[in-house]
Amino acid sequence: MKPRSQRSPAAAAGPFLVAFLSLLGSGCAGIPSRLEPAVASRVESAKVQSWVAQDQLAIKVMASTYGSGLGLIGAIVDSGVTKGRASDAERRVAPLRKEVPDVDVRARLWEKLVPAVKSVEWPRVVEVETVSAPAVANPEHVRGSAFVSLATSYDLSPNASVFEMHSHYTLYVAGSTAPAAIGSVSYWSRLIGKGPDGKAKEDEEAIALWSAEGGASYRAAVDEGIAEIIRMLGIALPYVGGKEAGGPAEAAEIKVDVTHGRGDFGLKTSRTTYRGTVLERGPERLVFRASPGWILSIPAADIEERRLP
Repeated sequence: MKPRSQRSPAAAAGPFLVAFLSLLGSGCAGIPSRLEPAVASRVESAKVQSWVAQDQLAIKVMASTYGSGLGLIGAIVDSGVTKGRASDAERRVAPLRKEVPDVDVRARLWEKLVPAVKSVEWPRVVEVETVSAPAVANPEHVRGSAFVSLATSYDLSPNASVFEMHSHYTLYVAGSTAPAAIGSVSYWSRLIGKGPDGKAKEDEEAIALWSAEGGASYRAAVDEGIAEIIRMLGIALPYVGGKEAGGPAEAAEIKVDVTHGRGDFGLKTSRTTYRGTVLERGPERLVFRASPGWILSIPAADIEERRLP
């Protein structure tokens, strides 16, 4: 199957982020990923509010589109198929949940996130609030300082072969409840059970590997995901204010599977092609800016890369 053309970041995100990232990918909302220099220079301080989408691990469900274009009957078909997939996902993830009831991803993230965000180069963060539900920016949020709303989700991919974490941020300048800039950072773990042929275990076999030894592989992926999300936010937030991180960026084209979907009627998802810049290159991972406001951290072994002039 041929690689798909570049797609919106929404396709790679958890459901609650799709609306935000669709705006980021399309640009139709007119919300930039970076502030104008004159605006950035007026951001003296900021408050951050962090929200984590769910209480426990889930397997991401890809909504059905089989009935697309068939009107009401098609919508009913899609609804039934999607509900069936959701029920199946709950069944498949249950054994792993039993092995890791003590892994509170929300608490682990906040333990690391709060001090890290306060140390970013820009903006100067004076307060970090952690909340159990998202809130629309109100006049109190933007009174006297800028405000950053940070929403995070985490899942196993639809075929359970990869652990994902995504964080979307929206920045508001002081005195305005209209979004001034938006962006997102995303992490994908290594494929579980990947063999010499490059194929990984999927579904129940993948869950068994995540669950082995008290969920050791899952615990490691959670810790790595949190570290990578925080590291990328340390790059992404200053970028909003006009600051570049690291050395000279390398222009590149990469092909990578960011979906890891299940086989439906024998069809598998394929790699997606992105053009952008390499921000950090290590032996294990590549940090890549796929669009002005979207940064990815991907296992180097899972990428086909071509450097651009």
